[in-house]
Amino acid sequence: MHEEAQDQAGMVREADTPSMDRHSLLVEQLPLGIFALDSEGNILEANSALLSMFGIASAEAARNINMLSFPPLLQAEIAQDVQRCLDSEEMVTADRPFVSEQDRSAYLRLRLIPISADRSASPAVQGIVEDISDHVLTEELLREYQQRFEHTSLQLAKFSHAIEQSANIVVITDLRGNIEYVNPKFTEVTGYSASEVEGENPRILKSGQQNDAFYRDLWKTVTSGEQWHGEFQNRRKDGTIYWEQASIAPVYDPTGRMSHFIAIKEDITERKRADEALHHYMERLEILHEIDQSVLAAQLPETVALAAIHRIRRLIPCQRVMVLSLGEGNYPSLLAAASSGASGSVPALDLYQEMLAQRPLGRGMVQGCEDLTKLASRTALQEALFESGMRSYVAVPLYIQSELVGTLILESLEPKAFSADHIAIAMEVAASLAVTIRQARLYELAQQEIAERVQAEEILRQHTGELEARNAELDAFAHTVAHDLKNPVSSVVGYADVLRRNHDTLPEAIREEFLDVITRNSRKMASIIDELLLLSSVRGMGKVEMHPLEMGRVVVEARGRLLHLLEEHQGEIELPDHWPVAMGYGPWVEAVWANFISNALKYG
Repeated sequence: MHEEAQDQAGMVREADTPSMDRHSLLVEQLPLGIFALDSEGNILEANSALLSMFGIASAEAARNINMLSFPPLLQAEIAQDVQRCLDSEEMVTADRPFVSEQDRSAYLRLRLIPISADRSASPAVQGIVEDISDHVLTEELLREYQQRFEHTSLQLAKFSHAIEQSANIVVITDLRGNIEYVNPKFTEVTGYSASEVEGENPRILKSGQQNDAFYRDLWKTVTSGEQWHGEFQNRRKDGTIYWEQASIAPVYDPTGRMSHFIAIKEDITERKRADEALHHYMERLEILHEIDQSVLAAQLPETVALAAIHRIRRLIPCQRVMVLSLGEGNYPSLLAAASSGASGSVPALDLYQEMLAQRPLGRGMVQGCEDLTKLASRTALQEALFESGMRSYVAVPLYIQSELVGTLILESLEPKAFSADHIAIAMEVAASLAVTIRQARLYELAQQEIAERVQAEEILRQHTGELEARNAELDAFAHTVAHDLKNPVSSVVGYADVLRRNHDTLPEAIREEFLDVITRNSRKMASIIDELLLLSSVRGMGKVEMHPLEMGRVVVEARGRLLHLLEEHQGEIELPDHWPVAMGYGPWVEAVWANFISNALKYG
């Protein structure tokens, strides 16, 4: 029967030879594998493309029952597909992986089309095989790229969120230095919104403190592919100055070309302020230590005073500073002076004599004027200072054992140039200078009175003991200040730092509570400082002069120092309409009232 079917097929081909030739030529030229099967699974026809796909040597070799000429791994699967096609009488499509005898991997798409359902040798199923390996490979690559893209997008989202939430400033610029991106921290610190700086150069933040060479070195470093690290002093949108520590590095694209610059910056303004405050405090202690050592070494007052005023100018903003020693007849002599070029000429020393003759200065109290331009009338000295360009000054007495031995004078071209802290520094230096002058005078007296050498040596020993006691007092004073101020300062700094970092996220009630804590501790520090200043004024006082007191005013002043306690304990103070006249020393009586009221509020 198989031979008869072949003969019949041959007869058909002979009867229609021109048509079959055209058909065979078309089939042979197609890149698709085309074959025909009878109902028994015998291969009746196959084009060259199919034979090439499966590595079949010839059409004769392909004619084998059960399609044994198909690759072994495909035989059973194709047989099932053929049977399914015959049973359903519908086209069957299946994708099959395939490895040829030449070990070539491929992916084939098989389409089986039913032709007839009889059991003759005529074709029952026609098949088309398409090599879809490139298509499958492309789909696999697309899936891989999609996975990579999704992974990269996720990573970018994480990085973007991290940058947006970063506690540091992040700035990205193009290769010309023009800003393309800033994170929210940039806006928080500088006051500029992202839209305001986009396309702008970071030079809009320049404060003018760094010179052009500084920026040329920065630009040379990053454009050469290296990272730059350093500090900027920049200006915010509102004009205030701030410090930032920055790391700037180039960014490269996937091809390895430099495409952008990224700057990671931290606002270190508070750290700079703390460092500066610590530096000033250390210099302050160093000045006192040097003066004390100079006194112990019996150096001349002129030498000690000159060294002191040069150090003072680094701690206190003044254009002119001088140390005057009060000699016989209360006439001043200049021990040392320093000034800037813009300070003008120094008034005659006899004009300073009127200041030294004033009673408050003679009692060890600081004198001065915050703004000479606001005075309705000026003394001769004040007029001379005003004409020389000065607008504020302060005179700190060199006072020791109830004796005025000179004065330390600070003068500034700016009004209100001297703060309470500046005056406190000057008072500490003045106390040591007073000891220096007193020591020098005693030494001269000892030299002049040879006959009383023993007594002079005893006096020197006494004052050496005074100096040692002074050193111990300074140590105790420093310890007291550190101990009393540590807790409120730590509380203010801690709460202020938390408030600054988390202001936008903290509830309003919590922010109000934090501000109350900061206010209470600030007032506590102010109270401690007032008490320390009072203690400082007491030191060295001998005889205390008492006067009739306006007790009502004294109590009001004491109450003003305790406003934080009154608010905290919700206390009320009832004052009489009239006070009896009392004799006393005002500052000390005020301190007594402050202690009474404080104890009543705390423990009453």
